[in-house]
Amino acid sequence: MVQLLPLLLLAIVVEIESFSLVKDTSSIIDVTVDCGANEAANSAVLNILTDVDISAIAKCKNGEKSFITTDSVHYTLPATLTTRDNLCELNQKDGSDNFDIEVEVHYGELDGLILTRTKLVTVVCTYSDHGKDDSGQHSIRDGPQAYIEKQSIVGGSVPKAELSLSIQTVDDQDAVGSISFDRRYSLFGSYTGAQQNVGLKPVSCDAISDDGERYAVLVAGCGDGFIFDRTDGFVTTGKTFRSPYFFAFHLAHSGNLAFDCNVTLCTPSCEGSSCETVCGPVTSFVIPNIQLEQCTGNNKYQDTCSFICNDGYDKSGVAISTCGADGIWTVPDIACPPKDCGSPPTGTASTGTASSGTTYTQEADYTCNTGYTVTAGKAKIACLDTGTWDVDNILVCEPKDCGSPPTGTASTGIASSGTTYTQEADYTCNTGYTVVAGKAKIECLDTGTWDVDNILVCEPINCGDPPTGPASTGTASSGTTYTDTADYICNEGFVRQSGNLQISCLVTGNWDIANILVCEAINCGDPPPGLESSGTASSGTTYTDTADYICNEGFVRQSGNLQISCLVTGNWDIANILVCEVVNCGDPPPGLESTGTASSGTTYTDTADYICNEGFVRQSGNLQISCLVTGKWDIANILVCELPPPPPDQQCNLLMYVSNSLDLDTKIAFSTVDSEEECAPLCTDTCTASLYLPIGGYCVRFEDPIIRSIVLTVLENFEPCIDACVAEPDCKAVYNTYTYLMG
Repeated sequence: MVQLLPLLLLAIVVEIESFSLVKDTSSIIDVTVDCGANEAANSAVLNILTDVDISAIAKCKNGEKSFITTDSVHYTLPATLTTRDNLCELNQKDGSDNFDIEVEVHYGELDGLILTRTKLVTVVCTYSDHGKDDSGQHSIRDGPQAYIEKQSIVGGSVPKAELSLSIQTVDDQDAVGSISFDRRYSLFGSYTGAQQNVGLKPVSCDAISDDGERYAVLVAGCGDGFIFDRTDGFVTTGKTFRSPYFFAFHLAHSGNLAFDCNVTLCTPSCEGSSCETVCGPVTSFVIPNIQLEQCTGNNKYQDTCSFICNDGYDKSGVAISTCGADGIWTVPDIACPPKDCGSPPTGTASTGTASSGTTYTQEADYTCNTGYTVTAGKAKIACLDTGTWDVDNILVCEPKDCGSPPTGTASTGIASSGTTYTQEADYTCNTGYTVVAGKAKIECLDTGTWDVDNILVCEPINCGDPPTGPASTGTASSGTTYTDTADYICNEGFVRQSGNLQISCLVTGNWDIANILVCEAINCGDPPPGLESSGTASSGTTYTDTADYICNEGFVRQSGNLQISCLVTGNWDIANILVCEVVNCGDPPPGLESTGTASSGTTYTDTADYICNEGFVRQSGNLQISCLVTGKWDIANILVCELPPPPPDQQCNLLMYVSNSLDLDTKIAFSTVDSEEECAPLCTDTCTASLYLPIGGYCVRFEDPIIRSIVLTVLENFEPCIDACVAEPDCKAVYNTYTYLMG
C-alpha cells in the first residue's frame, strides 16, 4: 500500500512586472529535426518547442503540411525521404545525401486571431554510407534567446524538509528575471532528501495575491478548470513532479503572485498524474499502414496499447504506445514499410518488369519473350500482402508456330524438329536442280513466319559443255541441263575403241563420262626405210607421232626431211622421206712433197694411192689413204716426203739455200727456254709442237715443218759446213744466218 506523508511547501512570492502584454522579444521557438538512425530507416520527425501560440507549416516536396500538437508546447510532423503515404517529403539535393526542408512559424498575441510575426527555419538531414568522419545528421536550430533576457516569474526554493518548488520555462530551466505573462510555464517540485523509493505527489496548490487573496489552481490533485483543465494533474516522475504548462497570470490587481502547494511523499512510488491521468481512447497516429492490436487497462497512466502493421506491410521497431503522465499516448516507435516481393519472377517464356516498384500493391507488367505468344495468365500481376508475386496468374507463353515450311523455288523443305520459333527447316533442291541462292536451313522467326527471305532457290542442273573424251568431241545441240544428251565423234586421226556415241547430263550435274566415247589414234606402223636412209619412231607410231631419219653410213642428205609424221590416213608421210647419196671426198689432196691418185673413185671407201714428188723420199705416212665417212680423205695418214741427205760437198749449198730462203720474220719470242721439251708447252691449242724449236733462248715457230727440219740440220752441222766452205764467197751469209738464229 502506498503511504502518503502530508507536507506543506511555504509560499513563494514572485513579482510580475506588468499586467499588460510586453513586446515579444524573448519567446522560445525551438525547431529541431530527428533524422532517424539512417537513410534506410526513413523515419525523420520535425519538432517544435515553443512557449507562445504558433501556427506552423513545413514546405514539403509534395506540398505544405501542418504540424500537430497535444499541449500547444510540443509540435511534431512525421516526414519521409521518399514518396510514402502522404507524409511530408523532404527535398533531396542533387547528387548528394542531403535532405532539407523549410519550416515556417507564425506567432503573435495570445489567443489573437491574427498572428503578426513569422520565423523561417531550414533543417537539414545528411546521410552518408561511406563510413567516414562525417555527421550522421544535422539540424539548424532556432533556439531561444539567452534566458537572462526573458521576463519570467522568479521562484525560489524553500529550504524546508528538503523540498523545493520553482517555476520553469518550457525548456525545463528555472525562470530568472522578469517575464511576460503571455508565456507558458510550469511548476516544478523536487525532493532532495535521503529517503529512497519515495514519490512526490501534489495534493493542492493555491495562487496568492499581494493582499493574501487565494485562488486554488489544484484541488485534490486535479486542475481548477481555468488555469489547468479539471482532468489534468501534476505529473510525478520519481522524486519530482511537474504541473501542466500554463500562461502566466495575475489575481485581481495584484502585481505579485505567490504559490503554495501541499505535497505528499508516497512509498514506494506514485508515478503518474496527481489526477489519476486518463489518456482516453487511442487515436490514430501519423504513422502509415498501422492498426491497433490490443490495449491493457483502462487507458490510464502507464497503460499500453500494441499496434500491428496492416496486411502487406512489415513491422520494424517497438509497436507499443504508453499512456503518459501528461495524458497523452506516446507515439509507438514502429514503421510499416510495404513488403517487398523482389524482382518479378520469370514466367513460362515470359518476362516481367516492375517499373513502379516491387512492394505491396505494386504491379509487374509481363510480356511474352521474343518469338512466343500468350496461352494463359495475365499481362499484369500484383505484389501480394504475403510479400510474394501473384504467380498463379503469371503470364504463360508458348513458341509461335510457323506452320509447314513453304515451297521454295524448285526446292522443298522439311521441319523434322518442329515448326515453332527457333526451329529450322532443312531445304534441298528438287531432283535435277542445283542451288543458286538462299540457304539450306531457314529459321522459324519470332514473327511466327519462316525466314523466306533466305529460302533455298534452285535452278536446273547444268552439266556445262560436254567434256572432251579420249580423242573424242561431244556436241549438245539440245541443251546442257539435266536429261539432255550430247553426241560424240572421234577426233580426226582417231577411231572408236569403246564407249557410246551419245551420253546424258546426269542428276549430279555431270555428264555420263563413264560411257563417254573413247577413241584411239590410227597406227602407221614402223617407219619405212628411205633412199639410203633409215627412220626411228621413238615417241610412237600413231597419228601425229613422228619418225626421225638419218642417212646410212657413208651417205649424206640429198633431199627430203629429217623427220616425217604419221598421217591421219594411217600412213607415214613418205612424200617427204629423207633421200641420201653417197659421200664424195673429191680429189685427193697433195701430201708433204707427195701426190695422190684416186683411180677407183673419190667416194666413201674408195682409196687414193700416194707417191713422193720427184727428188724426195718417204719420211712418214701411208702410200694409200681412204675416203672417210666424214667426206674427208684420211690426211692424218697421208704420205710425208723429204729431201734425201745431201753429200758433204753439197751441204754448204744447202745452208746457203736455207739462209736465202729463211723468212727471218719467223723469229717469235715467247719465253726463254733451254730445250725443245720446254718449248712445246708454249704452243696454243691450234699449234703443233713439232713446228717449234728452241733457238737462242727463244721458242721459234715455223709455218712449214720442212723448213724446221732444215734449220735443225743447219744447227747440227754448222761447224762441218764452215770447214767445207770456208773458201766459198757465200760462207759469210751462212755464218750470218747461224748468228741470227743463235741470237
